[in-house]
Amino acid sequence: MPETNNIIPVDIIEDGTDVTITVTNVLYKRIQDLIFHGLPFKDMKHFLEVCKQVQANDVKTDPLARHLETCLMISASFEQAAKAQGKISKKAYDTVNKKVVEST
Repeated sequence: MPETNNIIPVDIIEDGTDVTITVTNVLYKRIQDLIFHGLPFKDMKHFLEVCKQVQANDVKTDPLARHLETCLMISASFEQAAKAQGKISKKAYDTVNKKVVEST
């Protein structure tokens, strides 16, 4: 007879289930910040190497590549939804001074 005192109820989202949520751009910005400042990349070369792993779908053995892929999937979902809803605006970005300089 199986033990029942170690069985607890849990909520599960079944595989293949699509869930619609509404989020503010704050969460999107936090995901972007996590990608560029929170994940432990050694330098830009390392970041690009891990990006290549993600592009090649070679993330099974590297936790960092898997985490980056997850963040990129979430980010892409936000961007696709925003684009579909007409909520994307084009901006000019200064890569030296690292800031938005004007609308395009």
